[in-house]
Formats: sequence, structure tokens, C-alpha cells
Amino acid sequence: MIVIKGVIYIRKLLLIIPLLLIILVGCTTSSDLEPPSDFRFDDGFLYWTEVKGAEHYVIEINGSNKLAYNNKLDLKDYNTGNYTARIATFSKGKLSPFTNLIQFKLIQDEELSNLTITDTEISWDAMEGLTYQISIKNVETNETSVQNLLQNMYNYESLEDGLYDIEIKVLLDEIVVTSKSIRFEIGTFDYVSEAGMVLDIETPDTLFAGEIPLVLDEDYTVDEFGLIIDSEKIDALTNHFVLTTTKDDITVYRFVKLVVIAIPEIISSGSVNYEGVDLVFTFNLKGGSFQGLGGNDISFDDYTFSNDTLTIHASYIDEIIEADANRTMLILTYVLQNDPHVVIGYLFITLP
Repeated sequence: MIVIKGVIYIRKLLLIIPLLLIILVGCTTSSDLEPPSDFRFDDGFLYWTEVKGAEHYVIEINGSNKLAYNNKLDLKDYNTGNYTARIATFSKGKLSPFTNLIQFKLIQDEELSNLTITDTEISWDAMEGLTYQISIKNVETNETSVQNLLQNMYNYESLEDGLYDIEIKVLLDEIVVTSKSIRFEIGTFDYVSEAGMVLDIETPDTLFAGEIPLVLDEDYTVDEFGLIIDSEKIDALTNHFVLTTTKDDITVYRFVKLVVIAIPEIISSGSVNYEGVDLVFTFNLKGGSFQGLGGNDISFDDYTFSNDTLTIHASYIDEIIEADANRTMLILTYVLQNDPHVVIGYLFITLP
């Protein structure tokens, strides 16, 4: 009987094993769920061949997962850059193995923005993961230099005065993502105080001095001599600023180094009493020159001018007194010049 029972038990076990195998075969495991085939990148999309019965797909992009429900994924929400990706199929609570990683470069429509020019550098908004290259062409000599930049700025202090065409390229490795070209002028401009600054340019559509917008017929005028920026507006700026003009959608940036041509003036009083010693008068020529003295037969031997200081020799005044003892006043004329300014002034000397 023991043997018979053993046989019965063995028979029951043989019946159970096929049933378990049937149950196991009916449940899909991750190892026998296939990942998509032909996983590829093309023109801003990831594509693959759909798997029959898939509920969705799990796409790992640079280590982060994204779900998709058909056979493509639009990468419009991803920035320009280098990427790796792989994909797996999900169905009935199971995830297939991932495909091998693919690598690709994603180039989006980018624009170099917020171009800013100060008195030392050109800068723009940084673009993460990208590098920059700047090409500088001297318009007059056609000489061109190229520099690779790691930062979103270029220091132009080493450029000599002149007119330049500058192209800024944004690069992903060696691929140009976007670029921007500008015309840039560095120059020294004469500014005649109380007259304004004259530029030989066309009337622009827009005009900015630094960040200050200038208005035609209020801040500047245009005549046969050119564009004249009002002196009061210039006085509100520093001696160095960027002038930005736009004409027919073409923008020209001018780094202006002002040479102020101011009106020379006398600093000391022009009225003095003579007390038997040399008379001294001080001036601020503001870059101009002292042209000389006139009146009462005065000659170059009767005075000296040095370091903005005029000295009238006492010997000259003594001769005037000897010639006319009743004379009580001596009036001399001085001339100062700082083109186009000419100043004519008077010295009043009371005699004893």
C-alpha cells in the first residue's frame, strides 16, 4: 500500500507540474518583453518601431525618464546640446530591457540675445553648454582675426580706432548654432561745448546714447553738416559712451571717446590794483591756447605766459606811469582760443 500511495502521490505531482508551467508561460516577464527596434534621432525627434501590445515606452534621456505613447518623441522642450538616449517597452506592469544608448546633437532655433556694449566689452546672454567664437574684420584694411571664447563676452580694449564688422558665433562643439553680426566703430569725437557733437551719419530710425533714447529735434538735429547732438544731452553723459544707431534694420554701435573742446576762461579776477610788482593772472585754457595781449603798445617782452599763468612785468607798467603820471587806469585785451571757440577778454589795472 505504501508503494501504491507513493505512486498516487507521484501521479498527482506529475499533474500539477504541467499546470504550473502553463501559468508561468501565460505571465509575461521583463526578459521576454522586447524593446523597440530602430531607435534613432532625426531632425529634432526620436523615432522607433512600435512594439505590438505596448502600453507606452520609457525613454531615458541624459539619465532622466520620459514617457511616450506612440513611435516618436518631439524634443522641442530640450535645449541645444549633446545627448544620450535609450528606450524600453512597458506592458502589463513589466518593463523590457533598454536598448543600447545612442548619442546625438540637438540643435534648436536659438538667438543670441541681450547684446550689450560697455566702454570695455561686448557681452550677451550665456547659453548653457555652448561656446563662442568672435570674428573681427577691420573694414578699412580687411584684416580679420578670430578668437574662441569660453565666456559670453569679448573685451575690445586692445582694438585700435576704426570701423569693424564683428560676427559672434555660438557653437556646439564645432557646429554653428546661431550667430549675430554687428558693425562697430571705435573713435575719438570732438565735442564743442555749448555747440554739440557733430556726426557725419544719416538720420537714423532710432538713436541711443548709452541707454538713453535721443529724440529728433529735441536731443539732436540734422543739417548739411551732419547729425548734431545737443550739448545739454552730451553734458549729461560721461566722456565715454556707446552711441547706437539703427537705420533700415541695420544697427551700428559706436564707442565714443569724447574730446571736449570747451571754452577757455580766466580764473583769477581781471581787475587788480598795481602796487609796484609784477601782476599775475591765472587761466584755464581747457586744452586751448593763450594768443596774446594787446593795447597800450604792449609787446611780447612785456609779459610771459606759462602753465596757464600770465605775468605782466612791473617794468612795463612803470613805463606807462612815467609816460603819463595822471593816468589812473590801464586796460589790456587778451585773446584765448580753443577751436572753434575764441574768447576776447579785458584786464583792468588801476594805477596809483
